[in-house]
Amino acid sequence: MTSIQSKVSKIAQALTSIEGLNVYHYWRTNVKAPYCIYYEMETVGQAMDGHTGEYGIAIYVDYFTRAEYDPKVDQIQEALNTVEGCAFHYEGAQFEEDTSLIHSSWECEVI
Repeated sequence: MTSIQSKVSKIAQALTSIEGLNVYHYWRTNVKAPYCIYYEMETVGQAMDGHTGEYGIAIYVDYFTRAEYDPKVDQIQEALNTVEGCAFHYEGAQFEEDTSLIHSSWECEVI
């Protein structure tokens, strides 16, 4: 069975491979856009013989930018496509009025 840490590190490695992308695990205060945050939230396991067998972990990726049509959005999508055992979907983008940032987000599951 693969550890939670190793599953999370797959996403971290994919994101940090993007040149010029500032990537943080969990939230950071006082960072300047553009930046990317990833964090794990839950596991989804299968019961096997009275214990949890192989499981997936939900990992969320958020990207914040001021640039409309920022090419980093596509680069994040492409990087996530390279992660073995990862299924994900793009949840979309929204403009956050309180920060004046465009916020794109993905939900991933790594098994």
